Amino acid sequence: MPRTPPSQWGALFNFAGGGLIHQELFALIIVSTENPTLFEAIAHYLLPYGVHADRPTATDTPEGALFLETDTQEIYQNEAGAWVLVANVGSGGGGSPGGSNKNVQYNNAGAFGGVTNNTTATKKYLQQVSTGTPSFDQINGADLVAASIGPTELAATAVTPGAYGDATHVPAITIDADGRITAAADVAISGGGGGTLGGARVTHNTTQSIPNATDTAAAFNTEDYDTDNYHDNATNNSRLTAPATGTYLVGFCLQYDSASPTGPHYGSIKLNTTTTPLTTGFGNSEYYPFITGSTVIEMSAGDYVQIWTNQSTGGSQNLLSATDYVPIFWIERLR
Repeated sequence: MPRTPPSQWGALFNFAGGGLIHQELFALIIVSTENPTLFEAIAHYLLPYGVHADRPTATDTPEGALFLETDTQEIYQNEAGAWVLVANVGSGGGGSPGGSNKNVQYNNAGAFGGVTNNTTATKKYLQQVSTGTPSFDQINGADLVAASIGPTELAATAVTPGAYGDATHVPAITIDADGRITAAADVAISGGGGGTLGGARVTHNTTQSIPNATDTAAAFNTEDYDTDNYHDNATNNSRLTAPATGTYLVGFCLQYDSASPTGPHYGSIKLNTTTTPLTTGFGNSEYYPFITGSTVIEMSAGDYVQIWTNQSTGGSQNLLSATDYVPIFWIERLR
């Protein structure tokens, strides 16, 4: 049943003189009946065709010949003198032509049927089976092979690549229900700056005159160490300020420049100038008298401590200054 192909199909399928240039048969199967004109063109010019009743006897056709039944939309092939069903190009599923849904057909025990769609799956693929009915199913871990998913297949997150955490920070990581890291940041370790020391020790590099019978805050203009900005050498240099709420151990050591003191000398730790957690002193017979003391204080962030001193000798006296010796004022956070 030869037909002369229309000019628009001659260019597409490379017809010459009503037949194919190539010896091999290239069959284009459109799995839909929504475009009958295209389907008819393919059926007419690529395959011998006709209704089922027109299909020739297999013994009268060459081995391997194909025949398209236009009424059933089934393709048969001559195998050893018998027609064998090899494909169904209908779109209705179950081997029946018609309908508007695109479908995949499979050969199941000699009959063609549509592949089942798993409607509950959100990520689908065509399941390959050697027996039984193939179906669309959801991909799971068992379907993945090593190195099948790499950086180019994974969606980018807002997390900045890199190492998190160091001597003064700990990493804060957010993980969603699927086990993905969705946020990462460095968080500073409070109270001690992350090292073995969490506090400060300060001294004064010169003598300080203390008036007679006058409470005076001892000054400190040199830092031995300061982990968290407890102290400032210039502004309010008599203070050690807590950077965070916690429990602190505070201590001091002073020495007066007096070989023969004639009156008492005192030293006190004061919290925020008004509260005095500790006062210590001595009488009037000490030789170059030392005043020392320490105590534990609960402090809120921003609270500060000072060393106040007083002497009653009838005149001014100096606090001595000696490297690594006096005066010393220190604070350590305990918790």
